[in-house]
Amino acid sequence: MIKKEILENGEKAEISPSGFHDIAAGNISKADADEYWKGVFGNAERVPEYTMSESELFDKTRGCSADSFDFEIHPDEKMLSILEYFNKENWCGLDITEQKTLVEELADQIGKELELENIPEIYFYEGSADECGFYREQYNDIGINVNTFSDPKELVDTVAHEMRHAYQRMRADKLETKQDELYKYSFENYIAPEFDEEGYCINFFDYQDQLVEAETRTFARTFTDYMEVA
Repeated sequence: MIKKEILENGEKAEISPSGFHDIAAGNISKADADEYWKGVFGNAERVPEYTMSESELFDKTRGCSADSFDFEIHPDEKMLSILEYFNKENWCGLDITEQKTLVEELADQIGKELELENIPEIYFYEGSADECGFYREQYNDIGINVNTFSDPKELVDTVAHEMRHAYQRMRADKLETKQDELYKYSFENYIAPEFDEEGYCINFFDYQDQLVEAETRTFARTFTDYMEVA
């Protein structure tokens, strides 16, 4: 069952209508037209080239096992106190407003742990029973399905999972290290889940075993493991 997603950025660059119309009507010279298009597209930063070969990038971002990742995370007292509220007995004693506040606090603490420059905002929605949430890069926010509130452990997993996606996106944009390259390549060649007519995911392992998904599962598990002792 595919429960956690990344939604792609569908925004497009805006072009000045007046400039475009002048070019289309032939009202300006070729030189001026060239300058216009440089103004439209010239502000975009040049994306550095990969230092790794295509085959190396492919090999390192496919067929990844969640067991191959290891995170040295040691939650502080603040994080442990938040996780304690997500234990079933404590969670059931909270009202929906208190629960939402704790989800936001958890996301904020994980964001600080990841040293995110811009911690995503959390918003809540009511979705189908087979989904938990998603991260949207263009809005830098995380949607959390309120239907997951009945399973606080799954809820913690979802928040940590999507926060890790936000981190991966941040690093992919920086492109300063080989690991950043792997994130960028993995996102550019992301394998979205596909379903048949009966609702079964037909490319489950390809989806699950790509770098950005396998890594997020391991990262999220470190927090759900701490729930057992919080």
